[in-house]
Amino acid sequence: MSLFNTQATPIFLKEVSTTAEHIARLKELQEKATGKVKDHIAREINLASYGEIGEKKGFMPDTD
Repeated sequence: MSLFNTQATPIFLKEVSTTAEHIARLKELQEKATGKVKDHIAREINLASYGEIGEKKGFMPDTD
C-alpha cells in the first residue's frame, strides 16, 4: 500500500443545484398551461427529474 493513492480520473462536484427550483417553477406553469404546451412542460419536468437524480448520484458533467 502506498502512502499516497492517486486517482486515475478527476472528480468534479457541482457547488449549487437549482434543479429542484426549476422543477417547482415548471409545475406551477403546468397548472396554468393547456394543450400541447402542457404536454411539453410535463416532458420537461420528467427530464429535469432524471437530471436531478443524476446530480444526486454525481453523474452530471461539469458545465463551463
